[in-house]
Amino acid sequence: MLGLLQLLLIGLVALFASNAVGSLEFPSGAIATMGVVLVWFVLGFFFYAGLFAVAGSIVTRQEDLQTTMTPLTILIIASSSSL
Repeated sequence: MLGLLQLLLIGLVALFASNAVGSLEFPSGAIATMGVVLVWFVLGFFFYAGLFAVAGSIVTRQEDLQTTMTPLTILIIASSSSL
């Protein structure tokens, strides 16, 4: 929830600041684009949360948790560094 609030706050502050200064002209679809970004953020969060929940449920001991989480962590790092 905090990440969603942070993303929404950054988008709103940028929108209001650029409108107040008048330095940027936003196209008419800027608000729709912000909505799409928020939807993808929520879908991505639930995707990774589901993967981590599955990985956590298949281990029998807490010591084995690192072995299951390593591929997911590599997936997150690889997907964020490709941007």
